[in-house]
Amino acid sequence: MATSIPLSTETFVGAPNGMGRYVPQHELADTEAYSLFDITLNNAGFVRRRGPLTETAVGTGNTSARVIGLARTQAPDATEQVVKLNRTTAPAGALRGVVNATMNFAWPYTPGVSPYELFDSKDALLGGALIGTASDTSLNPANAAIGFWHGAAKDNVGATTLASSFVRGATTISLSAGGTSFCAGHFIFNVSGQLVGTVKSVAGNVLTLRNPALVSGATSVTAKAVRGIVPRVSAGRITTGTTSTQVNGGSTKFSAQGLAAGTWDLYTPDYTWIGTVSSVTSDIQLTLAANAAVALLNSEYIAIQTSADHTLLTSGPPTVGWLNASFAGHQFYAKQNVLCFSDTTDREAVDLTADGNTIIFSADPVRALVAAETAIVTITENEGYALTGAVGTTPDRWRGERIYDDGTICGMTAVSYQGGCIWAGKRGIWYWNGSTPVNVAAKLGDDYRTYVKGATRAWGMVVNNHYFCFIEDGASGVFSKTKGVTTTNSGRWTIVINLANGVCSMFSNVELRGTVDMPSSVGAGTAQGTIFAASTSEPASRVFDGMTLFTDSGNDAFTCDGGPGAGPDFYVETKKYDGKDPQRLKLWKMFLLHWLLTSSNGNDTLNLDTVPGLNTVGATATTSFPVVSSFTDKRIKFMKRSQFLSLRLWQSSSSITRVTLGPWALALKYKRPGRV
Repeated sequence: MATSIPLSTETFVGAPNGMGRYVPQHELADTEAYSLFDITLNNAGFVRRRGPLTETAVGTGNTSARVIGLARTQAPDATEQVVKLNRTTAPAGALRGVVNATMNFAWPYTPGVSPYELFDSKDALLGGALIGTASDTSLNPANAAIGFWHGAAKDNVGATTLASSFVRGATTISLSAGGTSFCAGHFIFNVSGQLVGTVKSVAGNVLTLRNPALVSGATSVTAKAVRGIVPRVSAGRITTGTTSTQVNGGSTKFSAQGLAAGTWDLYTPDYTWIGTVSSVTSDIQLTLAANAAVALLNSEYIAIQTSADHTLLTSGPPTVGWLNASFAGHQFYAKQNVLCFSDTTDREAVDLTADGNTIIFSADPVRALVAAETAIVTITENEGYALTGAVGTTPDRWRGERIYDDGTICGMTAVSYQGGCIWAGKRGIWYWNGSTPVNVAAKLGDDYRTYVKGATRAWGMVVNNHYFCFIEDGASGVFSKTKGVTTTNSGRWTIVINLANGVCSMFSNVELRGTVDMPSSVGAGTAQGTIFAASTSEPASRVFDGMTLFTDSGNDAFTCDGGPGAGPDFYVETKKYDGKDPQRLKLWKMFLLHWLLTSSNGNDTLNLDTVPGLNTVGATATTSFPVVSSFTDKRIKFMKRSQFLSLRLWQSSSSITRVTLGPWALALKYKRPGRV
């Protein structure tokens, strides 16, 4: 009498260890999947579809070109402001106010031959934000720019007549009319084009400045929302008296730092005027045009070139470089392979002389600067470096060290996280917290390296303890979806990594192009937490709330540039299951699933493909998992004879609004040993 072969089952609680490509598909652990698209795994025991790409309340400022980055700062009147810079050709992109949605002023720099390709923005020392752009990936300084933005939420303002002239040291400016055109954060210039100061507040036709006016004014004033960075001088200390025109310095560099050319004024650190430089005798002595206005003894000072062109961005490359970060009380800048840093008294007081405040780590151009808790991280194409020992010390005690031999595919992927730094390199996505960098994308294996091999532009952000990396020009076909007989290849996926456990998945239609964190102090009707920009149905660009990606219901309201359509588009491809015996032939009988599926169309389903053996060609089951309003368990039967079997689960329609998978199981019969 024949003995029946019993039916065996293997049960799996989703794929808690995420997407794995580091070993062949049949060698993955039972807790891993081969492909996970538009799926979050931050809820233990469930495989959930990501939330919708929904425009946030602060995203009403639609623009006319692809956005390349977001910048945020607090204006002097304490209002939160966000702007986005577009990628476009000459005459230039537009910065547009997102919170107030009233600003649409031209970015005051026109690259020579190509659109803006790269973007950088960080909080500036002592307030405001520094925004940098580069128009070619070679980082040629002639095609790079940096601007200072202090939160102005209105356009540039043309000449406005004064009600009366004002003098250096004044804190208010009275206009005969036109006060409503100005706002907090505007930079004021006099009729000679000299920088006067920054608007703190506006009351009627009266402008109140943050600091005493640097120069006098008459006839009219103008305002700019962004101005160029002009290096100032503060090296050493000075001594002078109110009965003398002579200024004596200690450890100063009056001559070497160029005070003999142009018109320079000396100020105390609180912008009290000392005098105008008449001539420079040496590095340690100069003469004023008149007796010093205040007496100083071995005191700090700031020398400002009042004749300088603060619209520098329209006339040539900046001296300090286009990348920046604020760390340990200093403002850092990077230009090619040179890292320079400011004095602690002023963000623009940078000594660029040969023995000044400059550091060189390697011959490779710097691609990213990130301020970590104990170091400032400098990343090139091939290596990462850390300037350590800076907190609570003086520059003479700083030291630089190489932290890893993998740089970054694009500096826009580098972000700070929990006192450290994350960046996307050629061989992995690295997290450094002061010790050896960890590859948080290690589960993607060689597929990651193949995907990013030719990439030049990518963006990174952290939301809800997840790192997102959108690569605009990844290799097509490395990560793909196969539904039945249809395969979708793309080079525009977003890699998503749960930083708590290293779990990876991929998102479609989330083409990240800049991100900022909004504080909880922002009022109702705007946004708190992380917001990010994406280009949707070019040339439009939109701003989205990052936390909506972690909801479990809803569809994308927009289709991004490279996407075939709106998402999310739920897709799972499992490992190659082997029933714990990879050589023994098995009869795979059925798949059991605990699932939830909602849709605006009652005919939608969750489809199942079976892929026997080590093959890639599968077949779609004739039955499927229907729309259900509560968790349901169901089986789908099939007959597949093979040593291995993998499964593909995918949504049948874009009208599906929610997918959540609970545990699933495979039922199989083992064939007699030795059968093939």
